[in-house]
Amino acid sequence: MVAASCLFEGPKDICKMQETEMIEIAKKYQGMAAGEENGLKGYQLTYMIAYIRDIIIENNGIAESFETSCPWS
Repeated sequence: MVAASCLFEGPKDICKMQETEMIEIAKKYQGMAAGEENGLKGYQLTYMIAYIRDIIIENNGIAESFETSCPWS
């Protein structure tokens, strides 16, 4: 499973348009929107991964987080 937590900043109408477009692209590839609450939990998970990464690796798991930003265009 792969999850992405996305944050939109700017005027409300532009953010809503960008969110709608992103969700439509995700649906095209069998993705789904999990909602704002799950997004906040996912964002918090990126911090926890750094602290539990070694334990996960020792138990044959893998987890990573990264942050990036880009212009919508």
